[in-house]
Amino acid sequence: MMNSDIRHRRYKGLFRFDYRWTKIPKCKAVVKDKWATRFQGSRWFRIHSKLKACRQGLLQWRRVSNSNSGQRIQCLKEDLKQLQEAREYDSTRVQQVERSLRQEWQAEEVFWRQKSRVEWLKAGDKNTAYFHATTVQRRLRNKIVGLEYQYGKW
Repeated sequence: MMNSDIRHRRYKGLFRFDYRWTKIPKCKAVVKDKWATRFQGSRWFRIHSKLKACRQGLLQWRRVSNSNSGQRIQCLKEDLKQLQEAREYDSTRVQQVERSLRQEWQAEEVFWRQKSRVEWLKAGDKNTAYFHATTVQRRLRNKIVGLEYQYGKW
């Protein structure tokens, strides 16, 4: 019997590489630096250790960087609104913010395409709230907390 009760203890999830990071030079520098670390042992142990070091480095970098494109989109929208309502209209600054906003929308789209594992975005659907809801629902449905054997033993 499978128990998928979501009220049990939380666990650390798997490390997932975010494709958006490939566009950030600092991320590439973190990977390059961590991969250059020397380890002793068999070839496979060294590879495993380098991958582990890269994962830990990327997790540290992610904590200190602002990689939430949704939050950046909101900030850019507010900036654009303030610029458009300002007494002195600065067209070059407005164009810069609009360009940044387009880039963030593309980054958000890449994130949800990677997260959803669905090809619908290739057809042009940009309804990210829908994809967010489906990924959260799938994660809750697929979570296995434990296996129950006969006579109620776990």
